[in-house]
Amino acid sequence: MRGSILNLGAGRDGISKWRLRVYLGPDVVTGKERSMSRNFHGGRRAAEKALNAMLTEVEEKRTAATRATVSYLMEEWLRFQRSQGLSSTTIGARSSYITNRINPSLGHLPVTDLTARHLDELYARTSLEVSARTVNHIHSTIHRALAQAVKWGWINRNIADLASPPKVVSVKVTSVDLPALADILREARRRDPRVERMIVLAALTGARRGEICGLRWSDIDVGGSMLTIRRAVKWSSANGIEVGPTKTHAERRVSLDVLALLAARQQIDDLIEISEKTGLPLSEDPYLFPGPDLASPLNPDRMTGAFRRVAVAIGRPDLHFHSLRHFTATQLIAAGVDIRTVSGRLGHSDASVTLKVYSHVLEAKDREAAEIMGNLLKR
Repeated sequence: MRGSILNLGAGRDGISKWRLRVYLGPDVVTGKERSMSRNFHGGRRAAEKALNAMLTEVEEKRTAATRATVSYLMEEWLRFQRSQGLSSTTIGARSSYITNRINPSLGHLPVTDLTARHLDELYARTSLEVSARTVNHIHSTIHRALAQAVKWGWINRNIADLASPPKVVSVKVTSVDLPALADILREARRRDPRVERMIVLAALTGARRGEICGLRWSDIDVGGSMLTIRRAVKWSSANGIEVGPTKTHAERRVSLDVLALLAARQQIDDLIEISEKTGLPLSEDPYLFPGPDLASPLNPDRMTGAFRRVAVAIGRPDLHFHSLRHFTATQLIAAGVDIRTVSGRLGHSDASVTLKVYSHVLEAKDREAAEIMGNLLKR
């Protein structure tokens, strides 16, 4: 580590002035040589002591390794994210936050000059225009990018850890009750039996819409009464239909009951019949719910659109396809199935996610527990 002291002469007060400089090495981003300079007033020995303190600061890596701006970091981080195989939907959302919110306010700042106050001011302004949940997504984007900058050695700490994004108020999930589900299945069967089968599988397995669209025949083990959820289908206006991993990037096996197996078997038989009538060939391992060409997966938006029309027809426009997933969770929890099993069936990354989303159902079970304990003491 190199350092130098330059005597600038004495000031009007007669005290010597010094220019202290430490060479920091090349910028990790631009490659340009960097140095840190400070002015010091005092004697020669005191100046040397101050220079040694600067050298110690550099050696302990308390100085930044680059003067790259926030916008440059975001550009490099997005490029890195694409190389990690993230879905175009995720990349598109993060790119939108960066382009429309982050860069206009913070893009000009060197990453090393970014403070928690800069972030809090951004969140405060943005909260006037969008929801707290969206602001938290923006915060997550910044936090992830800065965390990568720490790993790259650009900065020494993630300043986003000190920021205060707004709290998100959890909205109670809308689940389908049994009478409504019966009406939905009757209406779906009247309109299109294939839509009914989608709804049956979603309600019985808790699978997400993209996961239902991603199912292939080989994912169904009839003998073992098991379904393997390996992939998910996404759609975006920019890239069309994409097939990728599940939301948590993990496969899971879900047990099937007789009704679910029957729905899958009927769907397979239906596809064979359609192929023979239309002359459209089936692939070696067809999708269970393919698009019109029988070769590509069904667009998830078409699945949710079909469900939406059925829900409106029975007078329940408040219900969505995702309500079927909530139906699975709430029914299992109400039946006393343990949270870890419910979490695994839904494909949550951690049981704590299940606890957070379905806390209202657990509160009802807790009231039942109180009654049980009270009755025990009454005896």
